[in-house]
Amino acid sequence: MPYKTKTWKLAVSGVFAAMIAIATLLAVPVAGGTGYIHAADSLIFLLAATAGGGYGALAAGLGSSLADLIKGYTIYALPSFFIKALMTVIAAAALGKPGKNGYSTGRLIFAFTLSSLFMQAGYFAFEFLMYGFAGLVPLLVNMIQSAAGIPLGIILYKLLHTKITPTGAEAL
Repeated sequence: MPYKTKTWKLAVSGVFAAMIAIATLLAVPVAGGTGYIHAADSLIFLLAATAGGGYGALAAGLGSSLADLIKGYTIYALPSFFIKALMTVIAAAALGKPGKNGYSTGRLIFAFTLSSLFMQAGYFAFEFLMYGFAGLVPLLVNMIQSAAGIPLGIILYKLLHTKITPTGAEAL
């Protein structure tokens, strides 16, 4: 079947990487220059739930780091690659195999929240190393981003999971 080929996996990963980069580029800056809020995390959650942690992690990392490079946040490009890739792996691992009708809302909430907590801890650790306790300020921005990204990711999954891949997380 075509969705099991390496070409299909790479193509879907590339499309998701581009969508994640664009969603990050369409960010809303936060007052005080402490970062920006974007909808890319909801796409990362959708990717984790439909593509899993392999090619999905690569797409999430590339899309996020590409956006950082384009926006001029070059110092964040490498941390973003690893944080967003691992965020995808964590969400996919926490989700496990989908049921007959996909994942339950409770399972999605759990996996996406766990993944978001990792993202917040990852960026806080990086920003603490860079800025000391001033790294606490962007943590609030990441919490707000997660508070919006989790429900949006769930909505996207519920609307699209059967249209993206016929077998859920097994496809990639």
